[in-house]
Amino acid sequence: MNNNTELKCLKCGSIIRSGAKFCTNCGSQVATSLNNINKVIVKSSDFPLIYNNSDDSILEYFLSLELKKAGIDEKYLEQYGKYKAKIDYNLLKESDAPDGKLILVTA
Repeated sequence: MNNNTELKCLKCGSIIRSGAKFCTNCGSQVATSLNNINKVIVKSSDFPLIYNNSDDSILEYFLSLELKKAGIDEKYLEQYGKYKAKIDYNLLKESDAPDGKLILVTA
């Protein structure tokens, strides 16, 4: 190993002295070659196509998914501002569901 190369522990980030087999800080075994390091290659095709769209389209997509999970029709969603929305009060009047709890989500 070259003396100019500084190794850092993959687990805790501490500097590993040359020739060490274990990290003196956390005790993790030091990778002795690049073959011991797990490599993950990620391609753009590994992600859903929705991520190729604009931020606004992605936000609309995720809002529609969450509305479906909650059993709320999209007609009750009132968007105002770029990243703000609220559920129309008429949903409460038209719903046969029993009264529930108020859920307020803010940023």
